[in-house]
Amino acid sequence: YMIFEFLFRTDSKLAWENLDTSKSELLIDILWGIDKKDLDFDIISNSEFLTQLYSARGDFDRVQESSNFELNLLINLKNSIHATLSFEYICTSCQQSYPFAFNRCNHCHTIDTQSIEYRVVKDYYRDFNEENNSFQ
Repeated sequence: YMIFEFLFRTDSKLAWENLDTSKSELLIDILWGIDKKDLDFDIISNSEFLTQLYSARGDFDRVQESSNFELNLLINLKNSIHATLSFEYICTSCQQSYPFAFNRCNHCHTIDTQSIEYRVVKDYYRDFNEENNSFQ
């Protein structure tokens, strides 16, 4: 996780070259946050999960549904309601939850016990920038 977090921040081409797409669900929060300009559509189109993920985000238009409930919801809502994914990080050892990714749990101090849970939430940032920005 730490390596891909660093690679996608510094050299996205190298990160895409080394990504095992069968394990991309473990990096969903990192993959969700990548800028569109840094996406590798050749790799994405060869992975069912990545195609669904980026269709849900609105970058890809190849799938109309997903077996993943949250992604399916975003795919079907993309033009009517502004929504996004929100992530929560849970320590699998002590079950403590955090709003940020971690490598060592602050509560029980175990290393590499992070699991990611996500849910669909209203995209307030997008709504603010497109509709409610009174400073323009």
